Amino acid sequence: MRLTSIDEEKAGAIFATSAPLQGQRSVLAKGLSVALIPLRLLCLNLELCVYVGPELLVLTFLDVGYTATSAVYAIFDPAEAKRSLGILMMLRSIEFSRQRGYRYYYPGYAYQEPFIYDYKKRFIGLEYLDWKTGWKAMLRQNLDR
Repeated sequence: MRLTSIDEEKAGAIFATSAPLQGQRSVLAKGLSVALIPLRLLCLNLELCVYVGPELLVLTFLDVGYTATSAVYAIFDPAEAKRSLGILMMLRSIEFSRQRGYRYYYPGYAYQEPFIYDYKKRFIGLEYLDWKTGWKAMLRQNLDR
């Protein structure tokens, strides 16, 4: 775990950047996913990287607050998708958070409808925010549709 930086290694190995947007940089990860990376951080943001030899395999950006951490974005080599790198990075982020006494870990976006983030729903004890009534337990029957 280290402070986040978009350095030469990541820029050359994983990112192809496009023209800057107002206050943000659009980043394309190996032609698959687009994310907006703030040029100025509002809270402490750390990156957790996993390498195979000199090659960057997977990267997670983790926001760090007073009582919680939040997975902001993850990037991985699509050729390695079968390795469940999203699950690995969630477990490593949870481990990091627990070791430092954070009360909550937010895994980032997931939807009740089937979507690319469904790997996050393989965990138990999940909650979701209902904007009208607050936090609710994510029930298994709602996930297996």
